[in-house]
Amino acid sequence: MTVKEFVLDGRHVTSIGSFYDEVQRVLCPEFIGFGRNLDAFNDVLRGGLGTFEDGEKIRLRVIHLREMLALLPKDFVRQVLSVIENRDNVEFVEK
Repeated sequence: MTVKEFVLDGRHVTSIGSFYDEVQRVLCPEFIGFGRNLDAFNDVLRGGLGTFEDGEKIRLRVIHLREMLALLPKDFVRQVLSVIENRDNVEFVEK
């Protein structure tokens, strides 16, 4: 079974708001009700919002991670990584 891969581009992320814009662009472009918070991010990673099924295993790749990390508050980054780490269906890849 092929694992779907989704690529977030850190060059598009210059703020917390643009982080959520990038998440929506990549993971749930058709989902109009996407909230701009960590609970909504967790829901998107769970699946079922259009691009992959609820609980389906995915690979989340982040390119240009350093650029993104340089612009986001460290506390926010820690929270985002915690959400990702707690999703059993998500394989996180930095590159």
